[in-house]
Amino acid sequence: MPARVYDERFLEHGVSGPPEHAGRLRAVVARLRASDLWEEIAPLEFAPATAEQLQWVHEPAYLEELEGLSHGGGGPLDPDTLVTAHSWEAATLAAGRCISAAEALLEGSVEQVVCLVRPPGHHALPHRGKGFCLLNNPALAAEAARRAGAQRVALLDWDAHHGNGLQDFFYHRGDVFYLSLHAQHLFPGTGTSDELGREPLEADQAPPPLPAAQRLRLEEFLDHGLAQHRERLGVRT
Repeated sequence: MPARVYDERFLEHGVSGPPEHAGRLRAVVARLRASDLWEEIAPLEFAPATAEQLQWVHEPAYLEELEGLSHGGGGPLDPDTLVTAHSWEAATLAAGRCISAAEALLEGSVEQVVCLVRPPGHHALPHRGKGFCLLNNPALAAEAARRAGAQRVALLDWDAHHGNGLQDFFYHRGDVFYLSLHAQHLFPGTGTSDELGREPLEADQAPPPLPAAQRLRLEEFLDHGLAQHRERLGVRT
């Protein structure tokens, strides 16, 4: 049975104006509610991520800074990444729901989970937020899956921007395979074809960044990136 995680408190983070804002999530939820899909995916409610869980991927000093900045009314982490008074609550809720979603999948209580959360996460680094991202939700979910018994995890990132934070977390680990469908020459400027990780693909297997003006069929891109990894990752097609 498919499930969803969502909380209205996600909408309280941030301000209007930046590209990443509450209106995007409102639009997704409104579209789902206008269709039959919203009622077909059962809601899952979870607690915020604990300090111990957040420290799976983030440094304690950064978490303390982020919490203090939010509780103090907010402020910028960098020119793009703004913390507001509700950011810490929203971010820890989002992280906790992604962690619990991964655990529920490994337990077999659900077959699929869609995580309708913000703030986003794939740019967040161990020691700092970046690119509108505060806590790295997908990295936490992958780590939760590993701790719940998954031998290997594959992460597919189809954002136009490279998930530099996700890559950094797992670059030297062979148990998590990260595949990004980002465009070239966009923020944050990482994700070149020679960034292959601890268990690098052969040169003719590594998927290159996508040119900004070019769109490839998803099936072809996935075949290119995962062809040699289906068996050890448990990927089914």
